[in-house]
Amino acid sequence: MSFRGLLQEFASRYPDARKEPFRGHEVSILMRKTIAAEIEALGLFESDQYRVSGSVGKGGWAEIPWVAVYKLSETDTLHHGFFIVYVFSANLLKLYLTVNQGSVLYFETHTRAETNAHIRGSSDAVIANMDSGGFASGPIDLGTKSNVGRFLENGCMFSLEYDVASLPTDDILFSDLKKAKELYLEALDTKARLSL
Repeated sequence: MSFRGLLQEFASRYPDARKEPFRGHEVSILMRKTIAAEIEALGLFESDQYRVSGSVGKGGWAEIPWVAVYKLSETDTLHHGFFIVYVFSANLLKLYLTVNQGSVLYFETHTRAETNAHIRGSSDAVIANMDSGGFASGPIDLGTKSNVGRFLENGCMFSLEYDVASLPTDDILFSDLKKAKELYLEALDTKARLSL
């Protein structure tokens, strides 16, 4: 199946899957294993330098499922650092490809408002010092109520929004992902230069 088809299949099956037992569910495997492996198979992200992982929640279904790419010298988790992440909106009608940042570790010692202000400030600093390369700049709207979802909204630096029902071809999706990698690497350089 095409990458486009895998993403659409996941989105169509996820609402019903959330009504079923979480552990070992095949829709979870579709995101965590199959979709992640499809990204790895592109050869765009060297296995000794990057990690790809998908999630539908820990111990229970997440409101917003995602699959992320981490540069291992930066992070290997959604909890901190910069990363690339595909994230579905809560209603599963939209898919966003984003250059984003983690905030869960910061949130452990700060309020929700402080955390959102912190990540928004660092995102704005990066945006002000880069060309977006045709991506949108700034927050996205996932229609989420979860803390992690809100942090991904506010921590977003650059994004492309897709309608799940009319996703582009694999060639376009992969071309967009290559551009996201270029933006990601430039964002990491900008982060280091600005000492964020």
